[in-house]
Order: sequence, then structure tokens, then C-alpha cells
Amino acid sequence: MGRMGDGYWLDPKTDQFWKVTTHDAWILNPDNARVVGISSSEHQRLMMLNPVRDVDEIRLAGIRAGLVRIRSYHDRISVQFAVSRPLVSEVLRSIFALLDNVESYKDTPIDIDNLETGDSERVSLRHLGTRLDFKQGIFKQGKDNDDSSMNA
Repeated sequence: MGRMGDGYWLDPKTDQFWKVTTHDAWILNPDNARVVGISSSEHQRLMMLNPVRDVDEIRLAGIRAGLVRIRSYHDRISVQFAVSRPLVSEVLRSIFALLDNVESYKDTPIDIDNLETGDSERVSLRHLGTRLDFKQGIFKQGKDNDDSSMNA
């Protein structure tokens, strides 16, 4: 893993985002958990986990709550979310809107992972924008282009 840069939690339904130092610590804050819809019982469960050993499970709680996890590693940007294929386009547009406002991200490869479907792809921000403009999917043909829904 490369040197960490900026990190964000993004709510693709509202386009609201939060810049974070670490995604797991942000989710463990009870005020933040409440804002993004994590129940108090789920938050209590997360607080019982080992913050080092169970860091991925803590992060996944944010993703399961509908957030998009974004982290820059300077040479690439990692993006993770979990939605069904008909909702991918909405999520990708929200991701593009956030990242397109950061000049240093314009040519940085973006590793996009949909944890719900298992789809993964590496694209540039420019390529993502073009695919969205032309209503084309970004994931490999056949994996995300079912009959009537597009992923981007």
C-alpha cells in the first residue's frame, strides 16, 4: 500500500462528504455514526471490535450504511461502495462530482470496487467523466450491463 493521502466518506444520495484522517475512527465517533444512519446497537457492536484487527469490518459498516469510501494513495485513488447495479450510475456521478473538484486527481488512476456485485475497474477521472457523459458503463461488458440498467 502506498503513502496515504486524503480520505473521504461520501454520501451519494446527498453528495455530502466528510474529509477524514482514518475512515474507521470517523465511523467510531457516535455523532458521525448517527448522522450516516448507523444504529446505536450497531455502533455499540463496532465499539467492541478490536480497532486494529477489525479495521476492515469497521470500515464496511460505513459502506453498508450507504457511504462511499475514498482514499488517495498519491499514485492511485481507491473507491469502495456497495450498491446494486441499477444504482451504480448515481453513485459514480456523485464520486465524479467530488473528485473532479480536486485538480491533482485529474490524471490519477481510480480503482473502483463495488463490494455488492464484486465488480472492479481501474479508470482515470477523465475516462469516468466521459463514460458518464455518454451513459456508458465502466465495468467490463457483461458484468454490469443487464437488460435495462446501466452502471454509469
